[in-house]
Amino acid sequence: MAYAVIGDVNALMPKFSLSDTSTPTSTQATTIITDVSAEIDTVLASAGTDVPVASPAWFVTWLALLNAYGATAAILKAMFPQSEGGGEASV
Repeated sequence: MAYAVIGDVNALMPKFSLSDTSTPTSTQATTIITDVSAEIDTVLASAGTDVPVASPAWFVTWLALLNAYGATAAILKAMFPQSEGGGEASV
C-alpha cells in the first residue's frame, strides 16, 4: 500500500488534473504512486526498518509527502517528456 494517494499528487499540481483521459491517466498515476512507495520501502528495508511503516505518525506523514513529491515529479515528466531541466538532456 502506498503512503500517498492520487489526491495528494493532485494537490501538488493544481494546474494539471489527472483523469481517465489525461496523460498519464489517473490509473497510470496511481501505479506511479505505488511504484514510488515501493522504492521508498526498499530503501527503508535495506536500512533494517520494518515496512510498510505504520508508526510513528509523524514519520508516516513525512513518508506520504515524500511519496507524493516523488510521484508528482514522475507524473510531470510523463506529461512533458520533451522538457529538460538543468543538467538533463532531452533524449
